[in-house]
Amino acid sequence: MSEHNLGDQNCWSQNSFSHWLLSSLATVIFTALLFSSNIGCGEGGLSTFGSAAELPEFDSAGEYSPYYPTGEMVIPRYLHEAISLGNGVVLVIGGTDENGLSSLDTMEFYNQSTIQTDQNPPPSITGSWVDTNFEGDPLALQVGRLYFTATVLPNDKILILGGSPNLGLAREIDIAELYDPLTREIEILEEKMVTPRFRHTATLLQGGTVMILGGQIYQQFTISEEINVNGGGNFGSGQVQLQQQIDTFPSIKTNEFYSLAEDAFFPLEILDTGRPADLTTRRGRSGHVTLRFAGPDDALNTGDDLYLILGGFMTLSGENAPTSKNLRQVGLGRGTALTAMEFYDPIVEVVTKIPILSLASPRVNTPQATTMGEITETTPDGVLGLGNVILVANGDNDGAANWMTNLEDEILVATYTGFGPSQGLQLFRQQSPNGGHIQGIEYAVSNGGVGEFAPCVEPAPGRLGTEIMVTARRLETGYLETAVYNLAGCGIALCPAPTFFVGGSIAAGVLFDPFYSLEAVLDFETSARDLRIARIDPRNPTGVVGTWLLIDGDLPVDDITNFGTTPPAELPALEVPHVWTQVLGLAGPDGVDNTADDRPLVIGGATSPNFGDPAIPSAELLIQPGQGVDP
Repeated sequence: MSEHNLGDQNCWSQNSFSHWLLSSLATVIFTALLFSSNIGCGEGGLSTFGSAAELPEFDSAGEYSPYYPTGEMVIPRYLHEAISLGNGVVLVIGGTDENGLSSLDTMEFYNQSTIQTDQNPPPSITGSWVDTNFEGDPLALQVGRLYFTATVLPNDKILILGGSPNLGLAREIDIAELYDPLTREIEILEEKMVTPRFRHTATLLQGGTVMILGGQIYQQFTISEEINVNGGGNFGSGQVQLQQQIDTFPSIKTNEFYSLAEDAFFPLEILDTGRPADLTTRRGRSGHVTLRFAGPDDALNTGDDLYLILGGFMTLSGENAPTSKNLRQVGLGRGTALTAMEFYDPIVEVVTKIPILSLASPRVNTPQATTMGEITETTPDGVLGLGNVILVANGDNDGAANWMTNLEDEILVATYTGFGPSQGLQLFRQQSPNGGHIQGIEYAVSNGGVGEFAPCVEPAPGRLGTEIMVTARRLETGYLETAVYNLAGCGIALCPAPTFFVGGSIAAGVLFDPFYSLEAVLDFETSARDLRIARIDPRNPTGVVGTWLLIDGDLPVDDITNFGTTPPAELPALEVPHVWTQVLGLAGPDGVDNTADDRPLVIGGATSPNFGDPAIPSAELLIQPGQGVDP
């Protein structure tokens, strides 16, 4: 895709700029870059660098400080969507800045190679935000959206569909829009969705079609009630029937797809039958995640890939369905959190329930999943199959008094018998006796689950209200692994009443290293990177166990040296909480996506899991451990 540098087309001014302190060293670096390599665009406005500025991980005092606020968003927001356009450019769409009472119809760009030169305090060295087209007019959707999806199509246009104008009683949005990043023009599709919906998933399949699964719809439901009327005077007595209409938002099991070739929506049907290819759960699901993983050939992005559907919840039916779009409908008795998993086979176009295995615990509200084969599909010792290894993280149980986030994430491994539907797909859960997938495991193991999270006896909780970010990370051996970052969001523990955590490891962030095994180093006294230990179980041919490591500037390598050595109070963290945010990877100084110098960018967010004000600074990026320049 051709990349338009925002600083080369026009000069814009922005309304606000993040307040943050640059160290004297960073200011010197910035000044040198500004006057040696930028391309100016007149007095004030934006200037641009050829690539992202190199930034230090450690400040002049030697303290690990890898987080950098960017220039301020034009409109800080949350419950939005964000799309990477490549080469350090990000597009942000919709969302809200007032508790979901209304939604934003605006869009804006972030470009890390541009700086704002007419601001005081000194301009950012980490990019700027802009919200106009090439003519200087605001970029705006036809309607503001929450709970929608944005999908990059093979022609590089972005399909924006579904959602709701607010978290109140507004109906779902039935129009779909296409945004062209090359022209910065937005068009409304003539054809509407078969079934407008929100909290669905939209997944690009091979061939340029977009599969749209589940979600919730608007429905009016009429309830009747008979009351006894005791007469008196001129009034009689007897029974009167009253009818009342209520608005509900039930989940649905029907699916559809968008065809790029025909520019239209069609029901998803079982191959050559005309029968609907529905979800297998009785009343569908909402707020779930759909993930592509490798098929029987063990290779990702080939013709036999399958699509895993997990997490979310199923509403009750009729008048018992949710009467609002707020969170925690399960806790309100309006739905059921789902642990059952399904998969879609595009060859036969059927949705099938995963047999035998279910999730260990529910994952509602921003569940996340990725394969370990997104960057490299073979292990460091050459075994193919990382596209079959799935990390499941984040989310909560959507409860009421017992509302809490998951204490342990899961590794699922797909294997195939070669017989039966989808070549006999079987899912296996990789168990670790040391709890290697628990969020903040370094802290939990070294401190016995107390201290930062006292008086809880449980280990550090998982997260909700944020997304994982997948990028490349180069190990000391030179191997390029798939690294998963979990930044921002919040954790909820039961102590015994729900308690929110936005400090400690939750704010600091964690890194999932698929080839670091606590089991190997603690139970077998071998290298933490010895994959033979997990391969004792033949169902896990890659030997991936993996562990979440605290991002503290001193990551363990092959033993427990540097494991859990940073006190919670000293963990580096985002400047402010970012909940209900988006996290994307940006190309680093090399200007190439999915390489070892990529930078996670936390975009937008609220200050609280209960929404509240937008976070300021509105966007912050992280320099990957070991990728900063010397101070």
